[in-house]
Amino acid sequence: KGVLEIGGVSYIGKGRGNLYVTKMSPSGQALWTTILHGDKTTPYQQFPFNRIRVNSKGEVYVLGMHFGTMQLGNISLPSPAGKNPLFLANLATQGQVRWAKNLGSRGDIPWYGHALHVDKQDQVYAYSRLQGTHTILGKTLVGGKYVGMFLKLDGQGKLLWSQSITSSTHFSIY
Repeated sequence: KGVLEIGGVSYIGKGRGNLYVTKMSPSGQALWTTILHGDKTTPYQQFPFNRIRVNSKGEVYVLGMHFGTMQLGNISLPSPAGKNPLFLANLATQGQVRWAKNLGSRGDIPWYGHALHVDKQDQVYAYSRLQGTHTILGKTLVGGKYVGMFLKLDGQGKLLWSQSITSSTHFSIY
């Protein structure tokens, strides 16, 4: 919560864990800023926005986790009681939130978006390391102690496929 000044314009966050996405011109001028508002319950030590990518059209994708209810433009993403869902959001070329969705959650273990990629066809690939069993966009991914989740979505946020990988020990993919 507070005020951030970007390019001579002041922006006021509505909670904790706000993300300010700013498009800069080649000369360093701020062209626009969009605020993805965190919830007042977001712990100060948590930085829930893990990955940002831009597609071939200049649209922005944000992958991360949130606490409580997150406000993204006109879209509210609530989190189930006591859970910290992973989310994916898409911003248009002028910063308007086109769509945003929770990808799933697990209450006892916070999970983060470890990798985000947008290909030349503007399809989105996301990876997160998880533990246990998770339901992601209606599909249950079951694993052992350590589980990784891969998702592929189209540019409109429709899930094309999901896949889990499991391991008996800690692992990371970037």
